[in-house]
Amino acid sequence: MNRDIADWLVGLSDPAGPGRRLPGPAPDPKQFAILCDQAEAHGVLALVLANGADRFAAPQLDELRQSALSRRTAMYGFSVMLRQRARALMSFRGLAKLRATIIKGMTFADRIYPDRALRRFTDIDVLIDPDDLDEAERALSRLGYVLANARPPGPLGKSTCRNWVDAASGDVVVDLQVDLVHSSSVQRGVSLGYRELAGGEPTRPAALLLIALMHAAMHQFERLIQLVDVLQAARALDDEADFAALVDRCGAHLVATSGLTLAGDVFAEPRCHALATRFEAIRNRRLAHWLIPPGLAVSDIERPAIATILRRRLYRELLKQPALAAD
Repeated sequence: MNRDIADWLVGLSDPAGPGRRLPGPAPDPKQFAILCDQAEAHGVLALVLANGADRFAAPQLDELRQSALSRRTAMYGFSVMLRQRARALMSFRGLAKLRATIIKGMTFADRIYPDRALRRFTDIDVLIDPDDLDEAERALSRLGYVLANARPPGPLGKSTCRNWVDAASGDVVVDLQVDLVHSSSVQRGVSLGYRELAGGEPTRPAALLLIALMHAAMHQFERLIQLVDVLQAARALDDEADFAALVDRCGAHLVATSGLTLAGDVFAEPRCHALATRFEAIRNRRLAHWLIPPGLAVSDIERPAIATILRRRLYRELLKQPALAAD
């Protein structure tokens, strides 16, 4: 990705407002079109348009800006529909009594963003206790959902993620997740299920931060919105001891230090760096930082460089190792 485009993308993706010096004047129409496409791919189009409203007011950008605004509005409308469906699902008699909670996109939008319209989401993610999975699936079936995809069984003998789709519309997807870590090999080093969040509200600030970090790490920080989630959750954290205890319980030390360091570097956020220092004495910390540099967070999603692909694969291998001792 062009350096100026990358700087615009990061500089306008902070929900608190432009957080760094932007690269000169407003982009020309060609640059602006690329910026909007990349912002949409990275899940931050709403943030870029909101933070760049004054900078993108030039007449030559009018047509492109209106097109981008229309796309943003359509995305938000879809998220609103999903939010309504999610609330109806979780209040359904067959699901309301289960040990389950909605996570990621919808919860992040509601809990850690100043305006929920800034955080789009495209499905309904539910973290559920493995003992309640069968009952939840029977309830979804009664509501007209059909199983579309399932991960291979994990150590507990159940799929770590099972995708259910509304048979009538085909556009509402419910991801039932037993563990945010879907790979059984990675689960040897780190895992995060409903039971690990026990001891408090499963969407409390410490849980939200760990979920944001785990989600970003499992995708090897491929989309900028995942790092924005980490940034916002770190800012909202009100109990560092609770967060540290959750990290210990899940074995997520390398996930925590690498994700917080990356968010701190990309957005120049001291809160992220301060939290990352709690996990400095961790094996492979320096190697993880080298494999996941700031530039990786704004790489081209459609055409990633070979080096980027290799770095992400090696980082994933590091997560399979328990992070117990210092380098």
